[in-house]
Amino acid sequence: MIFLNNGVPLEGLDILKFPKFTQKVCTNKTSVQVETLPSTTAAFRFHSLRTYLQTQIWRGNNTLDAVDLG
Repeated sequence: MIFLNNGVPLEGLDILKFPKFTQKVCTNKTSVQVETLPSTTAAFRFHSLRTYLQTQIWRGNNTLDAVDLG
């Protein structure tokens, strides 16, 4: 995910968000759309868990509990 947002490999997503925000503020003539910023580490983790759960459901593994996977 860091690579997709042109970040340094050892940076976390939370560190990458602020420079992206300041870059967009300086270059945009309108307000910054929050959805265009990189997600936080926690948001990315829960997205990955939901994706894993959905994939398991499609494969027929219905024994997983959605509460355990975010």
